[in-house]
Amino acid sequence: MENGLLMGGAVLENQNNNNTNVTNLDIGDNIFIWQVTNGTCPIINQQVTIANLLPITDAGEDQDICELISTLEGEDPIAGTGTWTTENGASINEPNSPTTAVENLAVGDNILVWTVISDSCPTNYDTLYIHTDNQAPVFQALPEVFEDCEYIANTPIATDNCDGVIYATTSDPTSLTEQGVYTINWIYTDGNGNESSQVQNIKIEDIINPEIKCINDTTILLDTINYPNTIYTTLGNEFDFLQATDNCIVEEIINNYNNTETIYPEQFASGTHLVNWTIIDGVSLEKSCSYEITIGIDYRDFRDCDEDGIPNYADEDHCVVVPEGFSPEGNGQNDVLIIDELELYPENKIVIFNRWGNKVYEASPYESNWDGTNMFGTTIGKDKLPVGTYFYILYLNETYKPLRGYIYLIR
Repeated sequence: MENGLLMGGAVLENQNNNNTNVTNLDIGDNIFIWQVTNGTCPIINQQVTIANLLPITDAGEDQDICELISTLEGEDPIAGTGTWTTENGASINEPNSPTTAVENLAVGDNILVWTVISDSCPTNYDTLYIHTDNQAPVFQALPEVFEDCEYIANTPIATDNCDGVIYATTSDPTSLTEQGVYTINWIYTDGNGNESSQVQNIKIEDIINPEIKCINDTTILLDTINYPNTIYTTLGNEFDFLQATDNCIVEEIINNYNNTETIYPEQFASGTHLVNWTIIDGVSLEKSCSYEITIGIDYRDFRDCDEDGIPNYADEDHCVVVPEGFSPEGNGQNDVLIIDELELYPENKIVIFNRWGNKVYEASPYESNWDGTNMFGTTIGKDKLPVGTYFYILYLNETYKPLRGYIYLIR
């Protein structure tokens, strides 16, 4: 009987024993021949093949992922112990488990090795490549901003291949209320820390003038009764500007009389007064408007001499009473013809005639000072008129009919 190794480098402990140990098997197929001989009987050969296979070492499919964590899915070895290793700094939860979580992966490429060590087999390994997202978010160009007064920035967005919409962040002020030129640095950061950035330019410049609207030119007539000094004091806001606006902010509104926002309680004497208003905005742009206030004298009589509720100037009934006579004797009593209330009619006129119809006196206006002298000729005692009855015509104004009557002159 002969037994032996047909192929391979294995060593049989006892090749003539049908039950023996075999060592030093080669990797792969080891073929043995078991041969039986018995005298003149035919030789019987039986071939035995021992396949010595390496442990399976499979680290799993390479990965292309978004996050910095994943699950390793290596193959569990038939023999020996497997161990995960990496030089990229990732944290492997269970290094000796073929399927385990891995954290803190680097952004970009990561290399992990699944190594199997067996006492009876050579060390074997397989390499796993994990690529994590390292693409920065993609943004659209931001337009330059031009504003008059202020600008409150809207947060721009970018798109990311993994996280979708990314909202920008910035450490710069986003609420801008002062005039000037600004830049906002926007930063877009995805879940893996991939960043992109852009600069937005903002200019705040107010170039629009404010607006102010004034009242129309105004005329006020003062009657001499209620305004004996012919000075008018403004009432409330009657002479103030009508409207003042600015696209940003009104800093100041002043007038040329008291540098405030109201004319009240300024006083205006008779005559024409120019009132100028100026509005000034927050960047010293200004606009002005003006108007004239004319204070006139209304000589109409606003008194009510007959107390009928109608002012004298509008009353058909007058209050003028011409005395029936006077005595210009020079004694200081009743020496002149005094007509009461005539001062209410400054347009008055008086003409006096003698009994023959000759004009002896005329005055316009009459100031209650006729002392019985003749203005148009010579009589007794030079120009003194004689005792007698005289006829008068008194014109008050265009409203009233002339007053006619007789005056008796006594000496």
